[in-house]
Amino acid sequence: MSVTALVRPEIREMRPYRSAQFEAGLVRLNANENPWRPVGDDSSTGLNWYPEPRPFALSAALAAHYGVPAERLLVTRGSSEAIDVVIRAFCRAGQDEVVICPPTFGMYETYAQIQGAGIRRVPLLRERGYAEIVPVIGQYEIDGEGGLLLTTEYETMSSVERFWFANPNLRLRTSVVKRFGGFSTASFCAESRLSGESVEDAAAVPETLPASAAFSAFGW
Repeated sequence: MSVTALVRPEIREMRPYRSAQFEAGLVRLNANENPWRPVGDDSSTGLNWYPEPRPFALSAALAAHYGVPAERLLVTRGSSEAIDVVIRAFCRAGQDEVVICPPTFGMYETYAQIQGAGIRRVPLLRERGYAEIVPVIGQYEIDGEGGLLLTTEYETMSSVERFWFANPNLRLRTSVVKRFGGFSTASFCAESRLSGESVEDAAAVPETLPASAAFSAFGW
């Protein structure tokens, strides 16, 4: 599963903004550049010109240092801008949530509120040096079929979840929870994205279905 599958659909469908291109010897009036330097401007390049829109030299140096393609890097002006960009790209207003662990950086909550995303608070344990209440050990990997496997170890149980997309509008999830002492549970969940007329049609579906209409992907 590609991480782009988790991006808001309207963001995926956007045409990227292209800033005005620079041509040597020409002034970019379409970018509101000024042909004349301001009074007192003794800089080498002039403050009447815009700098490059992206720090390409820095991105190239970071890509070489970390051994990744430059297009996989996002260089921002501090962590606040990075948090803002990530929340706006992945969180749908009124549908998605952001998990925070108070006490923590306040901008997580601020940008979630601006985006209209829900906030789920998981407090840290003050008496244990602000340790996390939930995952003790967590790891994820992409399996051979493009599914995301999330394994989490807790103090009293462990869980293995698999997420994958059957199509761009249908996400499937299986979950197996093993509780220490021998009791285990398994579940399957399908989530579909509704829009336009589909939402109106969904409103007419009754809240309960007859037992004969129930089915499961596992045949239960």
